[in-house]
Amino acid sequence: MSPGARRLGIVAALLALAAAGTGLGIALPKLRAWLYGDAPAIDLTRDDTACRPIGVPCSATHARLQLALGLGQSVSPLQAFPVTVSVQGAEAAGLRSVELAFTMQGMDMGILRTPLLRQADGSWRGRGLLPVCAAGRSDWLATVTATGADGERYRAQFAFPAGH
Repeated sequence: MSPGARRLGIVAALLALAAAGTGLGIALPKLRAWLYGDAPAIDLTRDDTACRPIGVPCSATHARLQLALGLGQSVSPLQAFPVTVSVQGAEAAGLRSVELAFTMQGMDMGILRTPLLRQADGSWRGRGLLPVCAAGRSDWLATVTATGADGERYRAQFAFPAGH
């Protein structure tokens, strides 16, 4: 093989790798969204942005769905607590799933998802558990994601403090 042909082969291989890298750069975020359920969702409007869902439910509304999140009387790291999501509206009866994820703004605490099970009264319930933050923070976000029968996703976020 001549040196020119070898160089041309190397350039072609590098271009193929660059194209593959670009393809992966586009495909991987979509794959992550599919795996972790981060596809776009309709954001519900919080009815009272100051409400904290500990001891009292806080609600968020969309034209076709209203949901209310309650986290029990107290929330502390490493202590399980009850989680209830009540739903109303045209989409409520047809929901396929309701999931709760806990996060902290600017702090990677891992994937903290809490599966919720539909109850006979139409609400969704489960048990939440938060880890201890090594930085000593207690400012949590609860993100409720409800998936309708048609695959449409609805999302609401609620900020709350966790006791120590």
